[in-house]
Amino acid sequence: MNIDKFKADHLAILSGIQRLRDLTRLGVPAADEIAAALVKFSTTIRLHLAAEDKFLYPSLEKSQDPQIVAMSQRFEREMADIAQRFMAFARNWNVGAKIAADFDGFRRAANLTLKPVWDRMQQENREFYPRIEAM
Repeated sequence: MNIDKFKADHLAILSGIQRLRDLTRLGVPAADEIAAALVKFSTTIRLHLAAEDKFLYPSLEKSQDPQIVAMSQRFEREMADIAQRFMAFARNWNVGAKIAADFDGFRRAANLTLKPVWDRMQQENREFYPRIEAM
């Protein structure tokens, strides 16, 4: 199975997280830029999640390898919660004025939301994708 697109998405997602970190260090004056970056970033994540749900997980769950099936189901199940929390975060902080009005709240929410996304991308890159490529 060719997962190059999924791997490229991971690079874009990790880059998006880093971009948000860099902008956040600039503080309240960057609130509009942060919101714009978050909107762009959330689009990348939405498209990636849709591709996983429509193509990757269903394809893997048809595998003859029960370990792949179990791993796919576990990753899909775990990702649902992370995705839901990220989408709520993105909806809540998609306007610069909201970020500027509660910058500390935004930073706390970003840390609580983006760390699990970052960790998940690393876990998939380290465990899931190599297993898929070895099929």
